[in-house]
Amino acid sequence: MSMKQSNRQWVLWAACGVLPLLAGCQTEQMRTNPQQAWDRASNVLLLGVQDQNPSTRWMAMEALARTLGARAGEIYQRGLVDPSSGVRASAAMAIGDTQYAPARDLLAAMASSDESVYRERDKRVITAVIYALYRLGDQTHVSELVKLLWDNESEVRAMAAMVMGKMGQPQAIKHLKMLHRDEHDPAVQIQLVESLSLLGDRGAHRLLEAYTKTNFVDEQIVAAEALADIRSPRSKPVLKEMLSSKYPPRVRVAVAGNLGTLGYFDLIAYNLCLDSVRDPRSVLKMALGPRRTITPDHADSLQHLASIALGKIGRESAVDTLVPVMESPESAIRIAAAMSTLQLLADKDGKPKYPPMAPQNAP
Repeated sequence: MSMKQSNRQWVLWAACGVLPLLAGCQTEQMRTNPQQAWDRASNVLLLGVQDQNPSTRWMAMEALARTLGARAGEIYQRGLVDPSSGVRASAAMAIGDTQYAPARDLLAAMASSDESVYRERDKRVITAVIYALYRLGDQTHVSELVKLLWDNESEVRAMAAMVMGKMGQPQAIKHLKMLHRDEHDPAVQIQLVESLSLLGDRGAHRLLEAYTKTNFVDEQIVAAEALADIRSPRSKPVLKEMLSSKYPPRVRVAVAGNLGTLGYFDLIAYNLCLDSVRDPRSVLKMALGPRRTITPDHADSLQHLASIALGKIGRESAVDTLVPVMESPESAIRIAAAMSTLQLLADKDGKPKYPPMAPQNAP
């Protein structure tokens, strides 16, 4: 059987519910106690921001911003003085995204040129600080972003491009286009295209579609998320095409989540996400064939992306699959599972849908 035939057969089996890994129609109710799941997920994120590993701290910070919002503002503010520049940048972005106003004075000091105050020197962090101040109504340092956009460090250029896209100022388009003509770093290039798309540039929309057809999985995943963010008339049709079995599982689970944010649900893709969280190695073997070597990194990446996707798809019963993964030794996976659990159990204001159960009187 050829690889193409094998993939097609997998889809047919998935549709019929034959595969033992697949979860069927997933119409059942959540079995996990929602209050216990909420508390457990919150604890994972709160422990994450105290972890010794800086990458764990900034991932947990970002997850808190997406779930608890401004209610975790004090944690973001403490993150502004973290020894890791990555954590400080993540904290500043979280403050900007959630518009946590009490951090304004500290942010202003970080962006200041006054040596007598706490001043930030890492340009990536400064870029995030400028964004946070802008979101809090302070445009004092916005003009500095153009200089940062042409910095020698690619990470600084990418950060400046991202912030310009999120700020939504159309006048930034000309600067982003100028850099895009001269930029050689692939990561910066795709960030420029994403930001231009967010600002409404139609040529960038077409470039994003082109990125979905490259041979590089990471570029396909980034482009798919950007297409969901810009919500153009072409976003949903292009993303639906990416659910095809010709795309690798990592792409398909990410796309399933992106489509979830656009209100589109695909049962086969949802089941693929569930299986990718439960047993990512088996999913990869099924898709890639027994002769392909499946590394732990490949399996972890798939499990991580699928955990994030389940939160975006919005089916509460997925909590049953996510809760055990919160025990993963891989911080990225357990934080993703915790974040998605909170997203699935939160109301539109980010608060628990299910209030704690009242204690029952003993007989």
